[in-house]
Amino acid sequence: MSGVKARRGLWWGIALFALISILLSACGGQPPEPTVPPARTVTATVDATPTGSGSITPPPTITLLPTWTPAASVTPLPTLRTLPSPTPLPPTATLDPAGEAPPAIRPNTARGRDVILTRAQINAALARAFDSAPFSSYSAAPTIDLGFNFLTLKASLIPLGSPIGASPIEAELMIQFRQPGGYLETYPVELVPLDARIGTRLIKASEGLLRDVILRLLERAVEGEIVFVSAVTVRPEALTITIVRQGE
Repeated sequence: MSGVKARRGLWWGIALFALISILLSACGGQPPEPTVPPARTVTATVDATPTGSGSITPPPTITLLPTWTPAASVTPLPTLRTLPSPTPLPPTATLDPAGEAPPAIRPNTARGRDVILTRAQINAALARAFDSAPFSSYSAAPTIDLGFNFLTLKASLIPLGSPIGASPIEAELMIQFRQPGGYLETYPVELVPLDARIGTRLIKASEGLLRDVILRLLERAVEGEIVFVSAVTVRPEALTITIVRQGE
């Protein structure tokens, strides 16, 4: 009996071994791959149902941190306005060495002193005075010509109301000198041309300038205050004025 059981167990073992060999040859010798269960899909559901107040609660706002800090703006400096440089007035008379010479002085045979003023000296003094305070209605400094017992004052006038670029009027005023009470006085005799645009004040400005210039030349010559003028002589070569100071 024991031999029969042993033979049956051997046959069962051979059959099991054959079955396993068949299965292994069918699978190519590789063990079967395990089956991976499918990934679970999660679906998010947004609840759009209004709340009790009737409004939908918005999603929270995400605030991003700044990545740089802007530099403070620099206020530009105000623009400085450059003032125009003063333009000196052009000289109205050509420099004449004879006009810069001091007046000549000689003793008078009767009393006092004679101060001799030439045409160049008077014109140079007129130009200096005009350049320091020019007249608005004059295009240049007035000048003089000497004659016998009279003086001709010449002026380039621009009457008020003249259009821009209008040519000046060349006017000539004949002047004589007198010395009532010891004071130097000028007396206009004739004006050329007789133009209605040349008013009395317009031409009188140059006459007053001439009188002031002559008095300054006299004070410069005697280096002091003049007491009075005793005589005035006009000749083409010079204007001679006799002055008397205190004690003479």
